[in-house]
Amino acid sequence: MFVADNGKDFQRARSKDQKRERRQDILSAARAHLADVGFEGFSMGPLAKAAGLARATLYLYFPSREEVLLELYLESARAWTSAIERSASPGMSPADFLDVFYDVSFETPLFLELAPRLAATIEVNVSPESLIAGKRMNAELAQRLVVHTSLIFSLSLEQSAAMFTGLFALLIGSIQIMTRPNVDLDPLPEDVREMMTGLDSKALFLTNGVLLMKGSQASVGSSSQS
Repeated sequence: MFVADNGKDFQRARSKDQKRERRQDILSAARAHLADVGFEGFSMGPLAKAAGLARATLYLYFPSREEVLLELYLESARAWTSAIERSASPGMSPADFLDVFYDVSFETPLFLELAPRLAATIEVNVSPESLIAGKRMNAELAQRLVVHTSLIFSLSLEQSAAMFTGLFALLIGSIQIMTRPNVDLDPLPEDVREMMTGLDSKALFLTNGVLLMKGSQASVGSSSQS
């Protein structure tokens, strides 16, 4: 577990650079804390201890756990976006693109942890200022991927946006399928156990993603003929 230098709390961060460094120390501790305990276990008390700060000092930088989690989500979303831009290129087949889309997501564990909780839990518990900034950053990242995807598959921006929105929703659904209830499966009937353990999230994503992308590409021909 990441633990910052406890002496830092006794040295007030005065300059902008010092405050920026302190903020980054907190986020480093937060990444490790989230990896240790998961979303439900993430809380400000242990985070303050891991960052080497008094709890009151931590709240000066982040007024709530959701403010920290929003910053971690945006950090992971930037990394996810850049990774897809690097890995997806013109000439790819839809199947290859979907492989990249899925695999990059699972190589960005913070994104996987936080994206399904963004709208329902994180955004509803942050300040209006943080919500606005986060929404604008999300829109900017989404637009980058919409433009990138439109170039790969010769789609209009509107068609690319519709395809990207569908793929993202499908990805989130696939992630949630992997989140299984923490129950003892042994006493359950075999058919129920199979329903709880037999779904392959990647196969589900790839199969339905191909259909979604074929529909988007077919609409290109339809619109050009109209």
